[in-house]
Amino acid sequence: MQTDIKLGKVWGIPIGINNSWFIIFALLTWSLATGLFPDAFPHESGLIYLLLAVFTSVLFFGSVLLHELGHAYMALRSKINVRGITLFIFGGIAQLEQDSRTSGEEFRIAIAGPLVSLALAALFGLMGWISDGTYLGVLASWLAGVNLSLALFNMIPGYPLDGGRVLKAAVWQFTGDGRRATRIAATSGRWVAYGFFALGGWIMLTGGLLNGLWLILIGWFLQNAARMTEAQSQVEQTLGGVRVADVMARTWAGISAYTPLRYVVDSVALRTGERFFLVRDDERFEGLLTLRDIASVPQQHWSRTLAQEIMIPWRDVVHVDADADLLEALRQMERAQVEQAPVVEAEQVVGVLTRESVLRYLRLRGELRM
Repeated sequence: MQTDIKLGKVWGIPIGINNSWFIIFALLTWSLATGLFPDAFPHESGLIYLLLAVFTSVLFFGSVLLHELGHAYMALRSKINVRGITLFIFGGIAQLEQDSRTSGEEFRIAIAGPLVSLALAALFGLMGWISDGTYLGVLASWLAGVNLSLALFNMIPGYPLDGGRVLKAAVWQFTGDGRRATRIAATSGRWVAYGFFALGGWIMLTGGLLNGLWLILIGWFLQNAARMTEAQSQVEQTLGGVRVADVMARTWAGISAYTPLRYVVDSVALRTGERFFLVRDDERFEGLLTLRDIASVPQQHWSRTLAQEIMIPWRDVVHVDADADLLEALRQMERAQVEQAPVVEAEQVVGVLTRESVLRYLRLRGELRM
């Protein structure tokens, strides 16, 4: 999930907002300002309704963030890094760097979010009871109900909802097969999505156009997420046990550290289609140069700018071992957000691992039905 606006960090985890979030924030605020608060306080001004609605919406999405932080906290406790948490049109998502290693980890990470929402429902419910009849009482009672709904909704047993992950943990514990559990949970997620399609369609036919459309959109999101999960599980199964050396490209483009960028572009990149270059000085590798690095330099300076001036120094280049597990190497590249990594054996570069080489390997395995 793309983060368009960064809000800060919690426990070192980047927190951000996707632009789609503003749509649901505006709709929720409008609904509260024209429904909940006018019904509860019919003689107040429109400005009061709007301020209460904005404040309540902020607290609601704060609740969603705490829900995701519950997942993130348990992931960190399990030594699983969290790339970030993003709020978007369908709520929030905590992006973990890797899958759980055991069914117990999967269960604890999955259940943490709903437990946080239940705790918030109890807290807001108590506040609503104590402050009954006041502004605080009305918004707290609404937040209690919506947090309870959030917990219950997320426990629907369809991946990627928390209930689907709990289902995955249960199947994993019973069968001992994590990948099979993922496939079963993803299949369940698809059926849950079909249920949302059917329910949304029925509601639209009976006059609830917006509510029905919203359920269909949720179903569409769940179906896509379930399909992506299944595809990822299949890829991991195919690549399981494969070494980097089995997939890496054994040839690569090399250039001198003193090569002008103009020559790199005109005589190498445009003629060969290469997107990156290993930079060397005599027999020693000095760094890595990518098309992105070159594009950062104004074209009028390409003729007098040398590769060594803008390359990534070798000490900062992400590299992997030839005998390393391919899936772990890909995770290392993903963490570093790079598209390629030199492959090293006995301190010598013996190849380059790229996402393209992995995709080519997968296509060949698919054509051979392996």
